[in-house]
Amino acid sequence: MIGFFVLANQPSFWLSLFMANVAGGFSYLAVHAVLGEMLKHGKGLVLMSFSLGITLIAALNVCLRRLAS
Repeated sequence: MIGFFVLANQPSFWLSLFMANVAGGFSYLAVHAVLGEMLKHGKGLVLMSFSLGITLIAALNVCLRRLAS
């Protein structure tokens, strides 16, 4: 969100580059958290919860994109 306001007047290439780095950081943190929880708890429960969360986020993204267009 902050990146959008900072790079709003820049070409879309720079916005995409910035957002890709942010997404990479969040992906690393998510994988690190999932692996840490898998060591503490059952593997099946953690993977099921993570998959459900990803599915819900994807569904929300698709719904919001359809509403916006």
